[in-house]
Amino acid sequence: MSTPQGIRNYSKMTDIDKAYLVKLLGTMIAALIAGIISGVTHTEGGGTSTGLLGWFIWIAVSIGFTILIKIKFDLGDWTNIRIFRHGVFVGLLTYIYIWVTVFNFIFL
Repeated sequence: MSTPQGIRNYSKMTDIDKAYLVKLLGTMIAALIAGIISGVTHTEGGGTSTGLLGWFIWIAVSIGFTILIKIKFDLGDWTNIRIFRHGVFVGLLTYIYIWVTVFNFIFL
């Protein structure tokens, strides 16, 4: 039997599925914000500082969502490190893709 998925079935989902969804949506929103901030603040020759800013935003959001998910959802014996790794697995490539796309759209 499959478990319900998607935002419309949020109330029927298990806590682990909710954690995946919250982490993914939060990562996507953070990538949009990081793309806008880094696109607006980027200067010629400042690629390193722009990149560091984007990665700092991702790390801060990932740690923040790790704490939020640990408090809000019952994930059993999951440790903070496991929740963080689960966030890396769920959203890192999505974050990079959206961040770079929005950055290039604003910068160019």
